[in-house]
Amino acid sequence: MLAERAGLRIHEVPVDWVDDADSRVDLLATAIGDLRGIARLSRDLVRFALVGVASTLAYLVLYLALRAPLGAQAANAISLLLTAVANTAANRRWTFEVRGAVGACCAAGRPIPAGCGRRCWRCWRPPRCCICGT
Repeated sequence: MLAERAGLRIHEVPVDWVDDADSRVDLLATAIGDLRGIARLSRDLVRFALVGVASTLAYLVLYLALRAPLGAQAANAISLLLTAVANTAANRRWTFEVRGAVGACCAAGRPIPAGCGRRCWRCWRPPRCCICGT
């Protein structure tokens, strides 16, 4: 409906449905897996927020320490540069659990499930799965 209102063309694609009478879903295992994923996401969000708060406090301390001897603009530039680098390093290591240079460019693609066929845009390797680590 939104696409139609925006004037976009809509194309319907037929789907061949094959009903498998022997298909089964383990509801308990699926629900537990979903809850684990939510817990992992919550943990990562809390870690990301803690790194952000620590970076902001570090920026404030650096800025206040450097403002008198260097002036406001230089203190701002140096504080921002140092805390941005530290923030990125902390999030890589602690929030996203990426260590070392190998696979560093794949870190952004890590939560993609294995077997999806996606590849890193820099090294063309498949990303690590956030569930099984492959």
